[in-house]
Amino acid sequence: MTTSVLSKNEQIFLEKVMDKAGLPDIYDARSLTNIVFRTMRDLMTNKTDKDVQEAFSDANLENLWEDDNPFVSFLSHFRAPLNIDSETFLRRIEQEGGLPEKAKADAVVIAVFSTAREALPQEEIERIGDRLPEALKIMWEQI
Repeated sequence: MTTSVLSKNEQIFLEKVMDKAGLPDIYDARSLTNIVFRTMRDLMTNKTDKDVQEAFSDANLENLWEDDNPFVSFLSHFRAPLNIDSETFLRRIEQEGGLPEKAKADAVVIAVFSTAREALPQEEIERIGDRLPEALKIMWEQI
């Protein structure tokens, strides 16, 4: 995670995630949001990834969407979208995210999804939904 100061919009976004997921602090919200977004990006083509990032830049949230790991970010430009099922998606959040005690991966994903949908235009919401595995697509669309 970078040590940069959060913009006002990033702070508002992360506070919403923190509240919705029942996380103890904003830094847990940022770390877990990064993992959810990284896993979402892994399902996307480079073009879709860039389009979503540009849509977030309208809300000054592009720093949250962009991967904070330069090596992972670099490599992602050279691979095809991954085929990840819903169970694997949630397991990645659990394993990579270092969930705080009592936090649940599905609650974190729902919190990030619902907060992201508030910041994105409908076109990008639909584009992301098209890339998600079936169970997560249902969650994404019903939030």
